[in-house]
Amino acid sequence: MVAVLPRIQRIASARLYGNVYDYAYYFLDLSVGTPPQRVSVIVDTGSSITAFPCQTCRGCGSHIDPLYDITKSSTARWHQCGQDCKASSCKSNHCTYHQGYTEGSSIGGWWFEDVVRLGDLFQHNPQMRAALGCHQEETRLFYTQKANGIMGIRQPPTGDPTLLQQLLRDREHINADVFSMCIAESGGHLAVGGPNTSYHRGEVKHLKMRLSGGFFNVQLTELSIAGSIATDFRNTIIDSGTTWTYFGSRPYQTIRKGIEDFCGTHQSCGSLSGSCWHVSDLKGFPDMEMNFEGVKVNWVPRAYLHKGKGSQRWCYSFQDDGPGASTVLGASWMMHQDVIFDMPQQMVGVVPAECPEYSTRPEHDPSMEDLSTPFTSAPSIQPPAKRFKAKKFNIGLLWAGLASGACLATGFISIVAAACRPAGESDDKVQTKNAKNGEVVGAQTEEEDELLERQEGTSTQNFLKIA
Repeated sequence: MVAVLPRIQRIASARLYGNVYDYAYYFLDLSVGTPPQRVSVIVDTGSSITAFPCQTCRGCGSHIDPLYDITKSSTARWHQCGQDCKASSCKSNHCTYHQGYTEGSSIGGWWFEDVVRLGDLFQHNPQMRAALGCHQEETRLFYTQKANGIMGIRQPPTGDPTLLQQLLRDREHINADVFSMCIAESGGHLAVGGPNTSYHRGEVKHLKMRLSGGFFNVQLTELSIAGSIATDFRNTIIDSGTTWTYFGSRPYQTIRKGIEDFCGTHQSCGSLSGSCWHVSDLKGFPDMEMNFEGVKVNWVPRAYLHKGKGSQRWCYSFQDDGPGASTVLGASWMMHQDVIFDMPQQMVGVVPAECPEYSTRPEHDPSMEDLSTPFTSAPSIQPPAKRFKAKKFNIGLLWAGLASGACLATGFISIVAAACRPAGESDDKVQTKNAKNGEVVGAQTEEEDELLERQEGTSTQNFLKIA
């Protein structure tokens, strides 16, 4: 009898750059076209479209990479009017998309396809054709962000493939329906096909996930910190495109009270001014224990606090989203953990991790494009013994767009870009949030840190809604 060996599971990976306190998002590089052009895109588990500005744009901002020039790629082609457009509108023989916001910011452009590679050329991931959006206009929020564009990696409600699935669908032994994000204080690691277990510093906890409308929904039932217990979290989504973590007013107040009562009793946390602590290190702060229907995960001080201005200022990385609000577990919640999204098993794996840090991007060298890639084996995630049912995250906003082959489509987009800001604020001090109304929130700059110190508990939100 001849034994049948199991198929080898492999990983494709990419470096992440950025942070919550300066960029206010995490991004990676795409290599697009022939010869390859580098495009920086924010990694967003709250949306499903990949798009960025092009040289043909007459109203786009300056970003960290040159705008993509379709005329320099021998493998690019526009989606022209006809079958290519499907659900999209048509203008000047181009399939078009447009998204507007009530405060005036918007993006619009043309659909095209080209060869794309995940990550920089030094990582040598496979190259595939994919449908992409080419901005012809970006205003306000989109105009001022540093990263060129956005890469949505949640499953569209239509069931059409994400960019990750398009890129890796023909690569043998890579399961593009499983990906993980390991976020450090600065940079991190995206893996497709399974997690890189060398970063793990504990046991993987498995949370039941429901892909409601494509969103990564989990059910947070209770949070305890130093004897204080918060409940009433409503619907909960995991969204890497949201900088901070957002709670409704009741749990937010309970959590803050738990921290501040503990610190007042133990005298181990330095001094509090507004929403920021003045302290040399975080050893005196308690962990939060988050209960996801019986599965307990810790949220550690170096994640629920972030660096403010000054070496000894640490500010809360969670905010009050108002009475009765749903919960958004943003990038600040994902920090210092490997968060594994397993769509076939309908679960999220969470494990403490020492994620790699990347603060400097390698020089873009198109001559590296023909080198092959080594892959790393990865174990599969085992499902929990009991299945749970998560509540639906009620959201009614749809992203209008087209797809290639089967429409690429649509769903809510989290725009992680520069938020409305006071005059004179620099472009990199920005933050957005992706919640039930598509609200976008200004990040904490030095001036806002000081304002928070004077006005304890005051939110610095500026709201934008999809028109």
